Amino acid sequence: SRQHHWFMIEAMKRRDNWVLAQLCVDHLQPSKMFYLEEIEKADGA
Repeated sequence: SRQHHWFMIEAMKRRDNWVLAQLCVDHLQPSKMFYLEEIEKADGA
């Protein structure tokens, strides 16, 4: 996670918006999957 943040900061410094967007999407995927799984569990309970 810290490495992701460092890469994001470097992309911002370079004004590389495409890379920054990709890094943000990749960084958020584990949390997104966790919350979607929790919703499925709650709906199935």
